[in-house]
Amino acid sequence: MAAGRRGRPYQVPEDTTSVRASTVDVHARVGWLLLMSRLHHPDPELALGDSFNAALSAVGVQADRSAVSRWESGKAAPRYSVLVGYERVLGLQEGQLTSVVNAQRREFGGDGLASWAPVLDPRSTGFHQRLDALFDALLAGPGTGPEWTALAQHVAATRGMYVHGSVWRHLSTALISQLTRSVGAAYLERMEAIRLLLEHPVAQQWLLRATDEFLDDPSVQVVNDPIGVLEISTAPAAAEVVLDKMLTTRSPQVLTAAVEAVAAKIRGGCYSASQLEQIERSVLSRLRGPDASAVVFEELTLVMPEAVSERLLLASRGVAGHEELAKVAAHGEMVDPGVARRVSQRIARTACSQLPACGLYEEDRMTPRLVREALFAGRSVLMHYASLALQGSPLRGPVATALVGEVKRYGVDDPLAARFSRLLRYLAGPDQEEPVLEWLNKAPPAVARDLGHALGHIDSSRGLDELPALLRGDDSVVDRALLYGLGMRQAGVLTGLAEGADWPAPVREAARWWLRQGGAVRV
Repeated sequence: MAAGRRGRPYQVPEDTTSVRASTVDVHARVGWLLLMSRLHHPDPELALGDSFNAALSAVGVQADRSAVSRWESGKAAPRYSVLVGYERVLGLQEGQLTSVVNAQRREFGGDGLASWAPVLDPRSTGFHQRLDALFDALLAGPGTGPEWTALAQHVAATRGMYVHGSVWRHLSTALISQLTRSVGAAYLERMEAIRLLLEHPVAQQWLLRATDEFLDDPSVQVVNDPIGVLEISTAPAAAEVVLDKMLTTRSPQVLTAAVEAVAAKIRGGCYSASQLEQIERSVLSRLRGPDASAVVFEELTLVMPEAVSERLLLASRGVAGHEELAKVAAHGEMVDPGVARRVSQRIARTACSQLPACGLYEEDRMTPRLVREALFAGRSVLMHYASLALQGSPLRGPVATALVGEVKRYGVDDPLAARFSRLLRYLAGPDQEEPVLEWLNKAPPAVARDLGHALGHIDSSRGLDELPALLRGDDSVVDRALLYGLGMRQAGVLTGLAEGADWPAPVREAARWWLRQGGAVRV
């Protein structure tokens, strides 16, 4: 049992915004992350205020119990140095808290809540020495997430610097490639670097060029992340590129990623009335096609002007996924609210039962809220950032264990299994590897896709020799997911797939692409 505590139990901050809202209470979520990270630390002494304050002081952060309480209740925003202090005291991976917090602030904070960063003075004696060291480290490669973020922070602090074009090209190409293979905090650190560099007039051009070149590779296996770079770029050309890809692509993977990016651009007012009409015609045409799915167009349908949204919703009747789309349109979630509430609360309770320190605080409404969003939110952005919050917290493992239990409860063929497997992509660890492998062979495509991705994210030395037997060679979403798992793990069988004349061309080309790019980036 965790060490005791004098006084009343801790109160867990709560996000009281509506589950249908387009934003969230960032301060409450940051407070939750800090409180959970401290209370569920393996050292129970850190749950005690005096012990934790002394540990913060030892790493240069001066704070009393009142300050810590305000940070962990969401009543006050901690400084960047406080987040770094928490990481050091708790022995967390560098960036595990700062990257998650910055991602939440950037997405939901608005203009008045910018991301946190260290205070840098370009006139200081050590600034340019540090900048030189960062350039040297990243040019020598591959670099770490904190190094990429630090470079971007230094570049953002001095707009007048000159960097040779060949340097920008090398760094941009490396950063985009690493982003597509990064996991956890390593991904968030590189995404933060990209966000900062996209604000630099010169770096932006090189990043967008590198993104286009990456996507132009006919063998490319990962498209969501580079299209995501185009999605967050404010350059008018980026909006044109994602629209063109949505209108012209024949790839289901590119279409799904491009549709989400176009939806984000519509929210940002990036398209004219004639372009919106063009988008509507394209969606109507695709809904009439063979193997059409309304699920692909969920988010786009809901951000279009009301009259257009109603027409698209009507056109989706009789198309696979219409029921889910109708539910999202009605109440903002992919399932009935009662189901969403019941399942998320059960998962949160199961996760809590695995953590002794749960007895140190009163009712926790934040964890079931995050689980609910991560599983069922109709907007992908809410789903993504709730998943990231859970991933960066001590509840990652317990929630993953609970998800495995839910799949066993319902079975892999149940529609809810697709929701559970999607969250396992973010949370699965070595303890979940065996059931994921067991389910792959019998899971429907939507579930198998996410299970393949989950395997790629698990840090394990297992060879995955059983996966090639599941390949069909048809470049389907399942094949690409299986190859993703093999590629991210750089499994030994990749070489045989790349060189084996008996394997279909899509398999050989995918395996060669993964061998060129490399495996998962975790630092």
